[in-house]
Amino acid sequence: MQESGQVFAFLPQLRFQAAGQRIKMDALLAPHEHSGYSSRLFLESILPTYSGAWQGQHILGRDWSTISWQGVSSDQEWTKILAQHLRPFI
Repeated sequence: MQESGQVFAFLPQLRFQAAGQRIKMDALLAPHEHSGYSSRLFLESILPTYSGAWQGQHILGRDWSTISWQGVSSDQEWTKILAQHLRPFI
C-alpha cells in the first residue's frame, strides 16, 4: 500500500506472541524511514502486556499504535525488519 509516495506492508490479522499470549491483529510495516525512525511497525491497538510508551499515528485512513523502538535498519529483508520490531513484545 502507498501513502505520500511511501510503501507500507499491510499485514492483516498478523499472528505473533506477546508476553506468552497469542495475538492476532492487523499491522502495518513501514520498511523505510518514518517519523525519525529507520523503520516502524504499527499495530491496530495497544498491547496491554507491553508497559512501554505508545504513540498514535494516522496512516492510510486508519489510526495505528506504535512504540518507540530504534535501531531496526531498513537495509534488510522485510521479514527480518518485522521480526526485530516484534522483539520488545516477547
